[in-house]
Amino acid sequence: MTVSCGGSQAFTITPASCYAIADVLVDGSSVGAAAGYTFTNVTASHTIAASFALKTYTVTASAGAGGTISPSGATVVNCGGDQAFTVTAGACYQIAEVLVDGVSVGAVSSYTFTDVQANHAIAASFVEHPLVLSETHVDVNCFGGSTGAIDLTVSGGTAPYSYLWSTGAISEDLSALVAGNYSVTVTDARGCTASQGVTIAQAAAALAVGGTHVDVGCFGGSTGSIDLTVSGGTAPYS
Repeated sequence: MTVSCGGSQAFTITPASCYAIADVLVDGSSVGAAAGYTFTNVTASHTIAASFALKTYTVTASAGAGGTISPSGATVVNCGGDQAFTVTAGACYQIAEVLVDGVSVGAVSSYTFTDVQANHAIAASFVEHPLVLSETHVDVNCFGGSTGAIDLTVSGGTAPYSYLWSTGAISEDLSALVAGNYSVTVTDARGCTASQGVTIAQAAAALAVGGTHVDVGCFGGSTGSIDLTVSGGTAPYS
């Protein structure tokens, strides 16, 4: 650029998107990250050179008890770049919520910041998701019988579930049981466990029938009687 002797020349320095002025050199000497420079009373040749630096931003990631977020802590991202995060719940927990810059994006397991143009924050929280066991059972009908049954119900945790009963059975429910105490340990797909005990009852003793009777005193009469005694089993009797 030609400038008349004694004249002036102004320069405006404008960084491109996602860049910032790093330094301006005038005749090889820095004048700082100036957005403009004016040569005045020009009586010699001069040089001016501008350099630029790519802007960077920080994304801060945190996770509450019961899980992790990766990467965690402060991650530096180039302006215009993308940054992905993975949220993982620990054993016996599930993702409760993920907040991006303080706003919920739901219980998501991943999130990606795209075209980053500012600092951001992402925070994951978790909630316990334990196995819950409940049961209904049928007691043994008759003393010494094997008509007991257990119907187990499992909720929570993460399916599929596996079962181990005190009898060695690995099914969810049991049938054809004798009276006694039973227990089961249930394990879910993530290794969480829960246990349940069940007592199958029966009558205290076997049903027994006895009694006395009085015969008819005279031929053709109706003075006979029977006094029946019932014990064991489960009252009432019919």
